[in-house]
Amino acid sequence: MTISLIYLIAPYTIFNNSVPFYQCLSALGYGLLAYSFFLIKKGARQAICVFAFSVMYMSLLRTSFSLLHAIFFCLLFYYYSRGKYETKILAKTCLLMALVLLIVPVKNFILYDFWGSTSWAPLNLARGVGLPQDQFNSFFFVAPQHIKDEFPDLRCKHSYGYQDTALKKGSGDHNFNSCYEIEYAKIVKEKLKNEYSLERHWTNITEFALEYFSSPEGFYNDSRDPRLAKYAYWTSRAQLTVLLPQGRELRLLPFLCLALALVAWFLQRDAFFPAAISIICIHFLTHTLTDGYEARRFVFDIECLFYALFGATMGVFWLRVKRLFSSALP
Repeated sequence: MTISLIYLIAPYTIFNNSVPFYQCLSALGYGLLAYSFFLIKKGARQAICVFAFSVMYMSLLRTSFSLLHAIFFCLLFYYYSRGKYETKILAKTCLLMALVLLIVPVKNFILYDFWGSTSWAPLNLARGVGLPQDQFNSFFFVAPQHIKDEFPDLRCKHSYGYQDTALKKGSGDHNFNSCYEIEYAKIVKEKLKNEYSLERHWTNITEFALEYFSSPEGFYNDSRDPRLAKYAYWTSRAQLTVLLPQGRELRLLPFLCLALALVAWFLQRDAFFPAAISIICIHFLTHTLTDGYEARRFVFDIECLFYALFGATMGVFWLRVKRLFSSALP
């Protein structure tokens, strides 16, 4: 309870609950995914229900949770739950998950001639790879109007109405669901093939890794809410944050949590530990190999798992200490 309370009153939790972003929804999905592995030894039916829901939920919610992510976690869940389910239950669950996971990519392939849940995947990858800005785009969000300005002769090969072709929404905001995003993504794919640089990509990966393990976005040296600035400063210090050159920083506490979790996993072979560690590692790789510019913000997706791992680890260590004392008593 104490660890949960610390997470709830952390400055980055307060911030993400007060802005209209989807990090809280993502955190719920990743939390349920890890929790399903914890439930394996508690109740098999509940575990597979929570697992199937979390995978389908995340696949529809986040573009960074792709079909490859879903397949990996399905295999991991099967490994730790093997022998607990009847063939009929597994078949029904797999069929339902396949329908949900494939329905969006199949729809996009039929209607728009690309396979995937989002046309932005090549754009995110291009930013992560580090295509030269004058050849890619200098805008953080590639708006349809900017695409039209850069490629005036570009035409949509597949469009089905005003929502596909409109450059802006009725509210005046950019229409990032425009068919021009799809056509631009095809151009970017070719640039990825022809202009990839391993050296440039590796440089970006190292920068994104530091960004990922910095204090979550919006609080360290944040001026948007002065009331939280001092609180955020000391929270960052409590997480053993080391200041680095060029304004960068590195939180050491998450590494300590992961190291202790590995020890706890060795002491108690619970499926929750490898599942939570795998989620964190895959989330880290996803956001450092691709568009890691926002890694500092997206780390909140799995921030709750560091707290959960720490709590579970302390529980394992406490049980070990109790056993040692009980065995030492006459």
